[in-house]
Amino acid sequence: MKIKIENFGPVKEFTFDTQKKFHLIVGNNNVGKSYVLTIYYFIVKSLLEFGSLAPLNRRIFLYEFADDEEEPPKQEVVDFKNLIKDKKSRSLNGSNFYRHLAKEFLQQSVGEDFSKKVKSSYSEHNSISNSFSESNIAKVTVDLDNVSFSLEGNIDEFKVTNITFSHGVILRYSKQNRNTTIIGKDLIIYVSTDEDADAIINKFRSVCVRRVIQSLIDAVENILDIDYLPASRSGLYQALSAFGQIIAELSKSRSFLTSKIELPGISGQLSDYFIRLTNIVAIDRNVQHFEELAANIETDVLNGRIEFDFEEKKLFYIPNGTSLRLDISSTSSMVSETAPIVAYIRHVIAWNTDEPSIRNRIRRRNKTTPIEFKKILIVEEPEAHLHPENQIKMTRFYAELAQLGVSMIMTSHSNYVFNKASNLVIEGILPSKDVQCDLFVMSDKGSTGIPQSVDEFGINDENFGDASEILINERMELLMGGHSEDKDDCN
Repeated sequence: MKIKIENFGPVKEFTFDTQKKFHLIVGNNNVGKSYVLTIYYFIVKSLLEFGSLAPLNRRIFLYEFADDEEEPPKQEVVDFKNLIKDKKSRSLNGSNFYRHLAKEFLQQSVGEDFSKKVKSSYSEHNSISNSFSESNIAKVTVDLDNVSFSLEGNIDEFKVTNITFSHGVILRYSKQNRNTTIIGKDLIIYVSTDEDADAIINKFRSVCVRRVIQSLIDAVENILDIDYLPASRSGLYQALSAFGQIIAELSKSRSFLTSKIELPGISGQLSDYFIRLTNIVAIDRNVQHFEELAANIETDVLNGRIEFDFEEKKLFYIPNGTSLRLDISSTSSMVSETAPIVAYIRHVIAWNTDEPSIRNRIRRRNKTTPIEFKKILIVEEPEAHLHPENQIKMTRFYAELAQLGVSMIMTSHSNYVFNKASNLVIEGILPSKDVQCDLFVMSDKGSTGIPQSVDEFGINDENFGDASEILINERMELLMGGHSEDKDDCN
């Protein structure tokens, strides 16, 4: 699955490929990296939430959609009915009507859910479209195996547009009962010669919706979940923790309040992050590989253990060799910034194939090809508050997460993170085919992600080299200038 993002914030164009296991995004500040991460997160989240609906709920939704004919029929329905009634041919091209049905269904499912997510996060903005372009419409295109569709709009609403299928659709009459099938590049929908127009339209609707549902499910069948670790993880965690306590106290004293209190808006990805960290549930299992990775971070970077208190719903830090149990707010910036990452690895993203949700997906898939499950973890600025040595160590730990089936997506301003990732490609820890690196570059039409070359020689550096060269040249000029003055003094 590929997700193309256009005209969001300062971004002109950017594309994500969910097949990549390690995706590093670099570039200057204020060029839209957080925008594309958020939109990508919302799209994948919407598809996952749709795919997680129980089969019964999906059938009910399908039934309600098929019988919702109280309003006057749309022009597309009228036109297709006229074609059916004409019956000059035993075969009718139904591609346009099929796209119309798919558009309605996708709007009522993925489109509405995505719109709600965008509006809840950007409702305080006047617009989220690219101010550098002439359009006030933002756009995201979801490219699946059999269908591609776009969502276009702004804060208030996104509409499904530009639906294309990998096949045409043909309506064919038959005296015998025949199942819908693919012949060449066409989907053939067989109907009986004695069926009326309404029955044929309902059959078209049923085939279309079922196949689109399956395409959406197939697109995320191996993605177990997606998580977003924002920049300033520590500050957000501490602020939201305190904020929850404040709301609780205000609720107790609401009868004494005489003025309306406006609560600050919290974007969807930030609220998801906080809810995940404060709703960790104790479970009777220990996923060895993830536990070992979390423990290695504690040993090599934190020099202490991160503990989640299931009663207080808070993170604590226990320094090695002490009996102290420190609230995260009382620790160093390095510890408080890395603690949520350890908690996620140990309690949130860890999984094993014995979990019921995974077993259900295996049974539902019913295919001979083994499924390679993964989770997606987005991390903004993984270098935050870390010494360069620890930045290098953490980059290797993220690569190990990728080896364990966690697709890593990171934005970074650190040449240490970048160069370590490049070295991991050379070392073979990160196979070049699984790695994507994009450099955000700003133009007069907005920013664009430019793919960087990734091969057995590492990742091509078109981002940090200039800054390093400037410093080297400055150093040489200062040193040479200093030597010249010394020579003049000697003379």
